[in-house]
Amino acid sequence: MFESWTDFVDYAQVVTALRRQPVPRALRPKVLAGRTVACRPATSDPWVLWDVFCNEFQLPPPEVAAPLSIVDLGANVGYTAAYFAAKYPDATVLAVEMDADNYAVARANIESFGERCTLVHAAVWDRDGDLEYEGGEEQGFHVVTSKSADAAGQRRRVRSRALESLFTEHGLESIDYVKMDIEGAEDQVLMESAPWLRRVRALKIELHPPATAEECSRRLERAGFLVRADDRHDQCIVAVRRDQH
Repeated sequence: MFESWTDFVDYAQVVTALRRQPVPRALRPKVLAGRTVACRPATSDPWVLWDVFCNEFQLPPPEVAAPLSIVDLGANVGYTAAYFAAKYPDATVLAVEMDADNYAVARANIESFGERCTLVHAAVWDRDGDLEYEGGEEQGFHVVTSKSADAAGQRRRVRSRALESLFTEHGLESIDYVKMDIEGAEDQVLMESAPWLRRVRALKIELHPPATAEECSRRLERAGFLVRADDRHDQCIVAVRRDQH
């Protein structure tokens, strides 16, 4: 998983750290071919890093073996975006992250890929505007709605982006693969006949309440996708356009 034994030792020290440190550790996963990514001790970063670079839960389905256009919704600290950019050197990656602290780390983690990797600070939603969000690294950040409002939560504001306008802004008429991990907003984003879906060949979606596999699968099937459970992650579904089979 890592370039050297030293990197693995550094990773183990991050995992066992009991408090945050002012300077994150720089680690070198093998797939990045010498590039480093920042990993913050006493955060969820080391567990996310392991899921991305060891378990590879974010891999696209075999029907899209060599994607050229990738969208990473819920980029966290940029590990998945960096992974995609390194593994698919001909691909461009558009990544979106809602939390400001994660966004700052993600910017540094993808900087070496230059123009091939674009990062947007926004919440993925069904319309452009502004939203409040709350939560933390361990339980995940989520958009605050009238149904989910928690008066005790520490709320922050962020702009929201509808995928149709976001894709148009970035010139994405055809997208090979969308990875979606947006902490419950998938129920709002995967509306009936969502227009952005016509641009997409395949998706992998990690589901969180109130979204359910049954309802999201029904909406995707009506939009022209074949949907199945993900054999790599029991919280995910995979959707591939029927004409890709």
